[in-house]
Amino acid sequence: MRLSAAPRLVSPLLAALLLAPAAAAAPQEQSEISAQDLFDEVIYELALNYGGPSDVRAQDLRERFLPRVQALCAGQNVCSSKAAYPPIGQLLRELNDEHTNFFSPAQWAAMQLESSGQASGRAFGLVTRLVEGQGTLVTEVLPGSPAAQAGLRAGDLLTRMGHMPLLSGLAGEKLGAAGRSGQVTELTYSRAGQSRQTELAGAAFVAPPVSLEMLDGRTALLRVRHFDVRGVAQDLHNALRRAQQQGAERAVLDLRGNPGGLLPETVLSTGALTQPAPLLDVERSVSTLHSYDQGRYLMDGQPQPGTRVFKPQRFTGPLAVLVDQDSASGAEFMARDLLSRPQTVVLGRPTVGVGDSATQLLDLADGSGLQVTVSRVQTAAGQPLSASVQPQVLLKRDDLTFARTGEDPELASALRALDSLKP
Repeated sequence: MRLSAAPRLVSPLLAALLLAPAAAAAPQEQSEISAQDLFDEVIYELALNYGGPSDVRAQDLRERFLPRVQALCAGQNVCSSKAAYPPIGQLLRELNDEHTNFFSPAQWAAMQLESSGQASGRAFGLVTRLVEGQGTLVTEVLPGSPAAQAGLRAGDLLTRMGHMPLLSGLAGEKLGAAGRSGQVTELTYSRAGQSRQTELAGAAFVAPPVSLEMLDGRTALLRVRHFDVRGVAQDLHNALRRAQQQGAERAVLDLRGNPGGLLPETVLSTGALTQPAPLLDVERSVSTLHSYDQGRYLMDGQPQPGTRVFKPQRFTGPLAVLVDQDSASGAEFMARDLLSRPQTVVLGRPTVGVGDSATQLLDLADGSGLQVTVSRVQTAAGQPLSASVQPQVLLKRDDLTFARTGEDPELASALRALDSLKP
């Protein structure tokens, strides 16, 4: 997403962690983009946008790695952009900046679906991970997706797709390919030990970034998938208002797998639960202070037109926050502020560790993508921030129990933690 006026806080992880790129012209076929064309595009974007800690210049990288691209393409009439992927990956590693990364078209598309909940092409709408020797566990079914319409839900253990077992590390790739095909596919799965079957076909859909579920008469579950688009914060404030109207006295905030997004949306969202700490965004020689005041987003103390929430909420009841090793950047900024909130406990696993920078996601001409560090984020006093959030209560991932019972063990832990917090 290229909203340059708003720094973007995202994770560098591969396949299933990043955010959707903004709408752009349809990528050209790889055969139309040469390896050198793509290589030069990456160098150009680095020279224009990079603001991370590395002192290596884009021009120096070009001089070092261009001969490798040319050698790979020597003697070929047509040299596909795909040939440039390995040298591009190598040159980015020379920056020694884990926040700056290259993604193939397949990885870019997977990130778009699994992190933003938006399928620009056809997809099932399943977020899964392998349970070795058991099957492929569904960890989330995106609302509005074909999987949701087929009745699948988190905790289902997929075992076969047609006659093909889903027991290996390739299961996720197979499911993704089947979803993109748009063809009707039969899935066999286990729910709490009972074998079931369903049919579904991949389709385009958009899942909401914020979901609200009332677990009982007084407990709200708020799932925030990303901060990737304008309006996420308004959705969260609205969801909290609805939850309290329905009697919610306490809440679970689920930030697992949330890869971040736009800085204004992160700050405005955090304001629904606590007062966000001001953040100093340092981009090359320019510094900007970002802060929150009663539903307004401020830069250097000035409210930004069109960047605010209406009827802002401030939920003060007991709160349990779930994070994991896939919670990144914007989610880390939010979780870090919530560590000091009264009547709050943060549970899960240490986060990705990119909660000290802002990056920009750039669509490349052949459908691949580039994540570039554009700035470093510090405290208002200019002090470094801790990159990762360490939960107050560590949870070990227990997929076997999740698959056997169909109930999320980490959510159960969050509810027990809430019981220990007095309103």
